[in-house]
Amino acid sequence: FRSIKDHAEYPLSPETLTEIRACQSRRKNALELADILGEQVKISFLTLTLQSDIEVAAHDTRSIFDIDQQILVEMKDDKVALEYWIKKFEEQNIIVFRSHTLNGWNPSFREIRGTSNFEEEYPWILLNSQEHPRGQLFTLGHELAHLMLHSNSICSLDEDKTNSHSHIERFCNQFSAALLLPKEEIANILKTIPSSNKEVDLIINRIRKDFH
Repeated sequence: FRSIKDHAEYPLSPETLTEIRACQSRRKNALELADILGEQVKISFLTLTLQSDIEVAAHDTRSIFDIDQQILVEMKDDKVALEYWIKKFEEQNIIVFRSHTLNGWNPSFREIRGTSNFEEEYPWILLNSQEHPRGQLFTLGHELAHLMLHSNSICSLDEDKTNSHSHIERFCNQFSAALLLPKEEIANILKTIPSSNKEVDLIINRIRKDFH
């Protein structure tokens, strides 16, 4: 992940800017509807700093979001698992959008993995719907970390667009990994595999199956 902080140096395509503006407009509409219905839209997730303990923050976030690992284990489809996580995000008043496709091809796919915008009410995340569900899921966790840091982000697909904020991107990557692959759950998996049969491929396949 690379976070593009300077749009003048790395200008975004009109298609991507249109997607982002559409998210902002839909968030405004959602706020107006919530006001009419008298619904509470304040966020309830943790606030992090770069000094926060990532494993603790990820554990606490899974608890706050009421993530049921057994439900995830029983899911056979990565798309269904992604929908489950998105539902949990939206229960915390985080709006999750996915980029539109145009005749099966989305120009923004060449440009961004995801973007997020922090707000006290209805912060939002935009995912690149052309990516594999597993990639979208990692982006979801990554962008959540940006929101918990109270920062905005556009994460580029272009690895050459490096910047001085790489330490923030590393933090967000590590948080997403810890959120999706909790240390205690991985330890439990290792306990179930006989010590005489701890081939790397076997462990990786089990983790891929259980955690999508």
